[in-house]
Amino acid sequence: MVRGVERVIFACARDSLRPVLTGVLWEIGKGKLRLVATDGFRLGIEEVMIEGAEKELSILVPARVVAEVVRLATEGQIVVGHLPTTNQIYFKIGDTLVVSQLLEGNFPDYTKIIPKEFTSELTVAKDELLQAVRTTHIFARDNSNMVKWYVGEGKLKLVAVSPERGECNAEIPIHLTGEPGEIIFNAKFVLDYLGVVAGEKVWLGMGGKLAPGMFRDPGQKSGQYVVMPINA
Repeated sequence: MVRGVERVIFACARDSLRPVLTGVLWEIGKGKLRLVATDGFRLGIEEVMIEGAEKELSILVPARVVAEVVRLATEGQIVVGHLPTTNQIYFKIGDTLVVSQLLEGNFPDYTKIIPKEFTSELTVAKDELLQAVRTTHIFARDNSNMVKWYVGEGKLKLVAVSPERGECNAEIPIHLTGEPGEIIFNAKFVLDYLGVVAGEKVWLGMGGKLAPGMFRDPGQKSGQYVVMPINA
């Protein structure tokens, strides 16, 4: 569960303008736990296998509480319980007990923004992509973190423009299926995801420069990270 949480929690909203977005949605049923987080600009989804959860349940757990549980759960099993009469959740980690109130409200229908079709699909070495995004992000910080991705046959070119520093380019090899294309992503959002990818490769599906992009770790059976493009 801990690894699953780590792969989505960064997508939660930081402010309280929409309280439901400051939590992680837990969808439980048939031995599976689906974790969902979004701030309205990106969406993280992970599924993990769990024991003793046959009854279907959907609850919204505050991100700060989940983060504290992850911090405490360095090793060993986590026991999770739901207290419906008081709308609370508890976590038992060794001799430590964490109890929290659940968030109330309607979590957005995240399934509507998950892309179903792609015009471009590319696979790239994670470390090479991470280095390229880090390099261009230095310039993108001065321009709302915007980095333009040019996807071509066999290569990906990232371009960031800073009003003060000029332009920065980074080019890396890729395997492309489908059409060449271009899109603008918030570099910070991409870096957040690359920081939790366990595998050596990253897959990206694109449906055009104004359609959401989907990132996945090809080595994982589940897990999706959807990022809205910047229209600029």
